[in-house]
Amino acid sequence: GGGPHAVVYNARGRARRLPLAVRHGHRYTAHRYLPTHQQVLADDLVDVVRAVRGVLREPRAYCVIGITMCDLHMDTTDEFSMGVASLNEGVGVFSFSRYLPTFAANHISAGHRRDAHPDSGTRLARAPIAERRRVVLLRAAKTIAHEVLHMFGVSHCSWYACLMQGSGHLAEDFGIPPHMCPLCLHKLHFSVGHSFDPIRRYENLARWYFHHRGEDEFAWLLRRVQSVSGRCGDCVRAAMVERGRRGCKRHAAGGDNNDDGGGGGGGGGGRR
Repeated sequence: GGGPHAVVYNARGRARRLPLAVRHGHRYTAHRYLPTHQQVLADDLVDVVRAVRGVLREPRAYCVIGITMCDLHMDTTDEFSMGVASLNEGVGVFSFSRYLPTFAANHISAGHRRDAHPDSGTRLARAPIAERRRVVLLRAAKTIAHEVLHMFGVSHCSWYACLMQGSGHLAEDFGIPPHMCPLCLHKLHFSVGHSFDPIRRYENLARWYFHHRGEDEFAWLLRRVQSVSGRCGDCVRAAMVERGRRGCKRHAAGGDNNDDGGGGGGGGGGRR
């Protein structure tokens, strides 16, 4: 109620409800109707995000991103679009509808499902809803990180298996790792400046993946922090999972630890 509005979440997950001055007519509601579902014009939703940024009054906000579960398209020649961003303005909108394992069954004709969507006919498409939600969240987080890194000036990577690889279709997108390679991590470090702390970044990412059951990603980050910081694996896991603890039981009780002076810089991971 109360007219068009947007629910805005900041980096800490706090929500604000903002009114939108939406013009009447087709603007912000341009649809393309396909036999199985409708699509929304991505550029129109970018205009909505611009409007949200205009009323946010958040001087520290680096960018504003819109997320939708509507399928998007860019023009009449485009089958679909995962999203679009204006890097100079720090705004973008992204659709995660095609990340759903059930998308092919619901929106693609039977004769084209296997070729059109990599989840078609797999165990994931028949998995419990909690597992499907977990997978969609991990895929969506990877895409958002990739696009926001573009706004920090990090271009596509052609050197390693890296978060910043480009992709031409969903199967390729799903296969891209969620971590940055050493070169792209150094580019991010250069863009952020001296406040950039690679170990703290790894630890925060590990906590997020642990909370959202990204077991493979958590294990990779744990090994990375252990390698860069020189701490024992149990200390690293305790610091990540049980916040407030200084280390494992042996080292927290005063035993020898290898973290004195070992928390310097470090690059990202290599090939996965």
